[in-house]
Amino acid sequence: MNSRSDQLIFIAGLCIFSIGQFWIYYFGSTTKEFSTIDVSHWVMLLGVVLYLPYVMGLPRKGIALIASILMTIGIICMIGMCVIDLIFWAIPDDGMRKAVARELSSTPMIWQPFMLWGNEEVLMTGFILASMRYIKQSKIGPLLVTVGSIVAIAGASWYNFIAYILISIGFILSFDILSENMRQNSKD
Repeated sequence: MNSRSDQLIFIAGLCIFSIGQFWIYYFGSTTKEFSTIDVSHWVMLLGVVLYLPYVMGLPRKGIALIASILMTIGIICMIGMCVIDLIFWAIPDDGMRKAVARELSSTPMIWQPFMLWGNEEVLMTGFILASMRYIKQSKIGPLLVTVGSIVAIAGASWYNFIAYILISIGFILSFDILSENMRQNSKD
């Protein structure tokens, strides 16, 4: 079962990942001119790793088991995507970068899970299933997670930032974090 700290770390991971998405699509490739490191993908990598305590705490039965398997696979694929993008960042020559991209994109066992479907479709399906565990206490939370996940799967660019904000808010509502904090403050 997930502890409150697992949930808070997961929410922090979603928010940090959202910042990485914002960084990529707001600053884009112009960041390469000003920084020797790929800040956006390092931030996204940190965010994705923070999903793990929540995923490892999911019950090992029913919909939660399926969600944990899909989220684990999705996290692995997201880490792979970040690593591939970090490698692209490190290649100084544009021609060499394009050659590596061509080679990787023609290798389905690398490109498809890490760059096409694993880091979005699989992870987002896991998010949706995990949020359904909270449908009794919050209808709006799982709905926002579902809408955000669909936006992430269907969209690209700027939509990913919006998608992760919706997913973050959805899980905050699903976990009932706001009212839990209000109850704690009223006891003090």
